Amino acid sequence: RDNIEFLPTFNIRSIDALLFKIKDLSEKFIYFNDDMFLIKETYPEDWFLDKKAVLTGIWAKTYNQQPVKTISEKIKSLLNIRPSFNAAQSKAANIVGFQNRYFKSYHCGRPQIKSIIKDFYDKNPEKLADQIRYKFRDSRQYMPYSLCWHLLIKKTLFIESSISKLFEIKKAR
Repeated sequence: RDNIEFLPTFNIRSIDALLFKIKDLSEKFIYFNDDMFLIKETYPEDWFLDKKAVLTGIWAKTYNQQPVKTISEKIKSLLNIRPSFNAAQSKAANIVGFQNRYFKSYHCGRPQIKSIIKDFYDKNPEKLADQIRYKFRDSRQYMPYSLCWHLLIKKTLFIESSISKLFEIKKAR
């Protein structure tokens, strides 16, 4: 019954921020969006190796270091255009202390470690409250899985994996 004052919500970024509270959720879990598919056999070590999460992505320059991106995000917000996926990842990195670059995820499964997320929100309850207060997706929100990834990176609990193993279908008709 926690966070009941924020209901109802129609915002996946708010919902995702609370996944760690699911009763009996495994300590290590993989987050998939509803439009993701596994198209080949996978193994536990594709997601976790020893006590580390396998993160698939590339390093990119944070939005706060790119004036054009910052201005674009403000315009999108004013025009009520859907908030950027990459900007939300960049915001998550900034929260964790990565001010110059962020680890950019692609549309793929994302390994998570529940205790890392819980520990962050236990120490920063205001971040959770601010994240989940929006009824609809908002440009001021960050991407919760990316927050976890950057916490894992900061604690060296990750293994970087190449995006070459991904196959992304774009604009399929």
